[in-house]
Amino acid sequence: MAMDIFPEMAQRGFEGGLHYYTNSQVGLRCIIAIHHTRPSRYGSALGGVRMCVYRSQQEAEYDVLRLARGMTLKNLVAGIDVGGGKAVILLNQPLKGAEGARKKERILRAFGENVERLHGEYITAPDAGTNSSDMKIIGETTGFVVGLVDPSPRTATGVYTAMKVGAEHLWRTDSLKGKRVLIQGAGKTGKILAALLAEEEAQLIISDVDIPEMDAVCKRYDALHCLPEDVFNMDADIFAPCALGGIVNDNTIHHIIAHFAMVCGSANNQLGISKTHGRQLKEGGVLYLPDFVVNSGGVIASYCELTHGVDWIYEHADDIDARVQSQVAGQVMTILRKSSGEKFLATSEIAEKIALEILSYEENGAHE
Repeated sequence: MAMDIFPEMAQRGFEGGLHYYTNSQVGLRCIIAIHHTRPSRYGSALGGVRMCVYRSQQEAEYDVLRLARGMTLKNLVAGIDVGGGKAVILLNQPLKGAEGARKKERILRAFGENVERLHGEYITAPDAGTNSSDMKIIGETTGFVVGLVDPSPRTATGVYTAMKVGAEHLWRTDSLKGKRVLIQGAGKTGKILAALLAEEEAQLIISDVDIPEMDAVCKRYDALHCLPEDVFNMDADIFAPCALGGIVNDNTIHHIIAHFAMVCGSANNQLGISKTHGRQLKEGGVLYLPDFVVNSGGVIASYCELTHGVDWIYEHADDIDARVQSQVAGQVMTILRKSSGEKFLATSEIAEKIALEILSYEENGAHE
């Protein structure tokens, strides 16, 4: 464990802890972070499992701490009765081919065994590097798993809904027809978001490190393609980060201010330094819609799966979509209303304040 991990946890308000598991026989190395379980119905922390290559254990620890806290904030503003947690599975190299697929299955089953050992304190779900099929494999060794029904469509619905609220705020119309939208990341959510925007006749620009995948999405939706290294040289009305986080940082922020009017995407932890970069975007005239608010549609769907079961999800798809749209739109409008009278605080700070006020009420006010 890194020497500075305990101060980092204290600074991020961790109620729970970090759980380290290894299984050398199958190649599992994972960290499960429980940020907060809340005084909730389940007494659980819900959040996805990320499976990727990390340069060091310290990098993985930093990632899982940020992600776990972000899940607490997300679950609070999503109006669901669980706390926040996250897991990361550390890979030495990408798992490719048939042998890689077999190794992944073994790792996921072993991961599920360790989730089970926490007796429901942590409930896992899909995240970067994992999907609903992987959740079924994890489900062979634990019952504390959701996301067996792909939550990506609801994540995309939430982002799209937030984008329209942001458009109304900036341009006095929620129509995205003719707006240039640059989607960074043509993965599960990015592709669905592209479909929603194409249906509304937005002008799409797609960027992805997977060039064949990027080209396929561009062809399908008549979009412009943008190489990853050119993202911050493109002009667009809306920048939609839909890949990994930290994309708004010291190196990119001045380009973002110069080229975009709004940032609204599904990636987690988009701001490298939340307070600093959030305020810089505000001062630069860029509307930032906080990631843990706009991408909360997926966790709302997963919570419905937790409370009602898989069959209910299929039978009530329209109800879930309506819940996502209502919750995301309502929170974004609240943030924008508060922001309009706020001289200093960024939208990211306002969103976090809203979430923490809910938590404070649960812990204190509800018992007074």
